Amino acid sequence: MSERTPRIVHDRTRFPMVWSDAAQAFIGYFPVTKIQLEYFLCDRPGAAFDQRWYESLLKLNERITPGRIQSDNFYKAFVTGISPGQAKQFAAWLGRESDETYTLLNQRQWYDVYEEFREYETPGIQSLLLPTQPPRVKLLLQKMDSVCQKMKSPASLVDSMLMQGGVFEWVEMDGDAWGGAGKPIAALNPGLISLSNRKPRQPGNAESATAFFGFRVMKREI
Repeated sequence: MSERTPRIVHDRTRFPMVWSDAAQAFIGYFPVTKIQLEYFLCDRPGAAFDQRWYESLLKLNERITPGRIQSDNFYKAFVTGISPGQAKQFAAWLGRESDETYTLLNQRQWYDVYEEFREYETPGIQSLLLPTQPPRVKLLLQKMDSVCQKMKSPASLVDSMLMQGGVFEWVEMDGDAWGGAGKPIAALNPGLISLSNRKPRQPGNAESATAFFGFRVMKREI
């Protein structure tokens, strides 16, 4: 396992991103959280993203405050139940009023990053924190670090980033199709998944099928 220290930056919500040589982009350290989505909603992005819409997401996967995060409920901190199109609108908002371009990962990119980050050691929690981070952002990062340390010790970067052991993550596939990459925690009953075959899980059309499909963003370097 490489002892190389990954390069880390932060997005406009003050959440960390880590550089990937494979993708030539910064990758969100965690799947997008409800805290980040709430910053987006406070910016009034459009009528489609109203209170009723957010409440419908919370019925599928309830909200949890950072202080209550534990190893059996941490996935509730992440945005799930969202469509790929809605996720892309959030990604575009991250780069608004800047020269930065945020997108979701495609199938090839996600698995290339996964294979790259398997060889990296996890960075220390201090590299993820900023003096300017809002208290609830800082607390969430600290609690998630504690959860990951309990789940995998010593952890590789894919473990601490929850590319395995988190939720399904929307990725774009060939033919305008979308699937869920990753290997969610057993509590979400994901079934048998082999990340080595590089095949995302394709859900049915039922809303409940995507209850634990979230997403991760990437940012191209300027």
